Amino acid sequence: METANILNFNRLILVLKRQLFINMKTWLIGLSAGAGLILLVALLNLISGPEFYTNNAIESFGFTVFFIGGLIITSTIFNELHYPDKSLHYLTLPASALEKLISALVISILAYVVVGVFALLLVNVIVWILSLIIFGVGITVFNPFSSEIINYVIFYYIFMHSFFFLGAVYFRKNNFIKTALALFLIIITLVIFTSIFSYFIIGVGSYTTDNRMFFIKIEDSGFIRFYEVFRVVLIPFLWIVAYFRLKEREV
Repeated sequence: METANILNFNRLILVLKRQLFINMKTWLIGLSAGAGLILLVALLNLISGPEFYTNNAIESFGFTVFFIGGLIITSTIFNELHYPDKSLHYLTLPASALEKLISALVISILAYVVVGVFALLLVNVIVWILSLIIFGVGITVFNPFSSEIINYVIFYYIFMHSFFFLGAVYFRKNNFIKTALALFLIIITLVIFTSIFSYFIIGVGSYTTDNRMFFIKIEDSGFIRFYEVFRVVLIPFLWIVAYFRLKEREV
């Protein structure tokens, strides 16, 4: 098949516009609800005064909502595929499986991250203005372009996104719950396997964990960052599996 038949920029834009048009209302309602919840928690925290306002806690809560919201949107990105009255129309669209896949990735990663981070910044600015008006002192406004936030998005959201993206194509119903359950079982299996591997095979080395990655040290060979390698390889792998699953449905 020619490249133009697999990926055409004009068709990709049309698929993007169509998906945004169909889902925009639902996504905006969900985004508004999430932003409203974060704003409510921030305002309740602000009542005690700006000197007691815990900006880090509010940011952590905000990014938790951002994280979960993104995974929910991702798990429903292929909803049309699983409804009999909509699937035929979706599968027969004049667009390739790759174009549909890229469209879903752009919306659930690029568009969501930009809109989500902007919403978090907007909530923070609103709280800052209210604090300035009521108490005469503004709170600290977080920087959405800080290395910590960028690392959080890159290292955590996109990694978790890849699982829920595949689940959106693979599971027909309750995609979010089934993907979360499958991911939980995978994590338990990996923890058990890694523990057994480090205990019986490495032996002379040491095995340590922290909140970001697994390290295995073998004598003087240094640290092998298994988790990072695993993550970098797994993300595109799951996208490729999702592509072939989507292509399989079109046959």
